[in-house]
Amino acid sequence: MATISKPTCSILTGLLASYGIERAVVSPGSRNAPLLVSMERSGNFAISTVVDERTAAFVALGMAKQTSKPVALVCTSGSAMLNYGPALAEAYYSRTPLIAITADRPGEWIDQRDSQTIRQNGALDAVVRKSVEIDERMSLRQVNRLINEALTAATGNIPGPAHINVPLGAPLTTMAQESEMPVGNRISTVRCRQEVPDDVFRLLTRSKKIMFIAGAGADVNPLSVRLPDNSVWFSDRFGGEQAGISALAAGVLLNRADDEKKAMLRPDFVVNLGGTLIDDKFKACLRRWQSPVVNIGFDDNMVDTFGSLHMQIECNASDFVEQWNAYVCRNYGHTVSDQPGYCRHWRDFISASERGVAGLPWCDIEAMRMLAMNFNGGELFASNGMCARYAQLMPWKVDRIHYNRGVSGIDGCTSTAAGISMATERTVLLLTGDMSFGYDIGALVLKNLRGNFKIAVFDNGGGDIFRHVATTASLPERETRFAVPVEQPVAQLATAFGFDYYLADGNSGTADALVAFLRDSEKPAILHIITDMESNQKAYNILT
Repeated sequence: MATISKPTCSILTGLLASYGIERAVVSPGSRNAPLLVSMERSGNFAISTVVDERTAAFVALGMAKQTSKPVALVCTSGSAMLNYGPALAEAYYSRTPLIAITADRPGEWIDQRDSQTIRQNGALDAVVRKSVEIDERMSLRQVNRLINEALTAATGNIPGPAHINVPLGAPLTTMAQESEMPVGNRISTVRCRQEVPDDVFRLLTRSKKIMFIAGAGADVNPLSVRLPDNSVWFSDRFGGEQAGISALAAGVLLNRADDEKKAMLRPDFVVNLGGTLIDDKFKACLRRWQSPVVNIGFDDNMVDTFGSLHMQIECNASDFVEQWNAYVCRNYGHTVSDQPGYCRHWRDFISASERGVAGLPWCDIEAMRMLAMNFNGGELFASNGMCARYAQLMPWKVDRIHYNRGVSGIDGCTSTAAGISMATERTVLLLTGDMSFGYDIGALVLKNLRGNFKIAVFDNGGGDIFRHVATTASLPERETRFAVPVEQPVAQLATAFGFDYYLADGNSGTADALVAFLRDSEKPAILHIITDMESNQKAYNILT
């Protein structure tokens, strides 16, 4: 078969496939034509075309989250590359492997008033794990090595994005037979499992109170952990499965607890299995407690989130849990399902917040509760702001929970969730605020959106989080400069972009609308949830 006559493109395409990359999200352009043709004609990739590079990068992020495999991005030269920045930053801090491949003009034309030229090489260094440039004037051996370096960095012990900048000179469309082009050679990296010394486990189990914490994105299944009587498991409910105690619920109650209760609940050791915690109150309490912390996992630097780091153990969280389970089995027998002791104290303490969610009048929290009660067996994505916080208080019955908690921005949440839906047959429910929805309307234009993609838009008068956080809640500029109420034609947008539309405003038809919204359909759907500021504030005050 004929392919593009660019050896650097041929080597790159072959190495992407050898590293298990199966999906690519590409944006049209002239300078990147050789890259697009090479990837298309290789037949090794499921390719999605997205015109807006900012949206494209978040779509790829969603695909990578869903498949747990790296996804390639390809764009043309110039400002197109800069639009990858927000999604790459999120990928960097959420440890999601993306390969940003950016076509470029030859070096002699940079800063020479040539069209679509900027200083691309190294421009994304702050948000990628590795940045390389493969120039047509390099030896093929050097090109092969540099691409291997980038792909190994993206898929290593600390996964994340990599940037491969590809200057391409004319002609851009000369063809050659595929058999005549060089093939990339993957340079293997063997990673050995790290064994945790039994001394570490003895240190922990001798303690009276051990607190395990798995934050958002922690790569471990909470249901697999064996806990002796002196242990308790905490997670943001965005850490994976719905196991353990909600860190957000704990933070809410600890903020109101007396000193005696806090002293009883203070752990002797904290085992931090990675990921970020969404609730500032819980983090603040851990920082005040100053319990020694054992960090599990790989980091570029010492991460002292709670200000009391005692030990770092460099191994995968899943490997640590497996070895911990074996140690507990040898020394303590099987896990008791109803944990007594330290865990029981925490569960008794936390139960008040779980009860407080029910029985509220129509508001964001009640709408969230109704969704949680009716949505079964799919996948959930919560955008940042109040949606992420309220969602943690609900007993979701879902297969997986997703989020963008690396940088925690509101940008790209719809595109990321759309990318997830494009990479799975399961139903994907996006919970998003009106500002997040408006920020990422470009995602609604995406092709290939199907009936498995459902968006619940919480229309609560702008950035409702600014009405609750202490920094902005009492400012006279709150409504004009922070919350910024928006009026969006959600129904018209749904119609224009081919979505089914349902309204939930607390009136008699709300329950039926919610059921219809979640029903199987050939078209994607939007549930427009309208609540008012006063009711949301009252509900928030009850819970906090």
